[in-house]
Amino acid sequence: MTATPVGIWVIAMTPGIPRATVCHPNTLRHRLRRISVELSRSLTDPADIADLGAALRALRAFPNADRMPVPR
Repeated sequence: MTATPVGIWVIAMTPGIPRATVCHPNTLRHRLRRISVELSRSLTDPADIADLGAALRALRAFPNADRMPVPR
């Protein structure tokens, strides 16, 4: 399930988000919609947000994980 246009609008219009990302609110809405579609995840569903947050934390913790050998 993807985020609804209303959900994306609410995220993009949250005070400070467009300013913090140095994006126009329309650009931010477009990028959030593309992320939602590409990952087939809803940016308004708490479980999906938790999954995406965990994945981002793992990428930060193990930046070279894509080059590490797979354990057998």
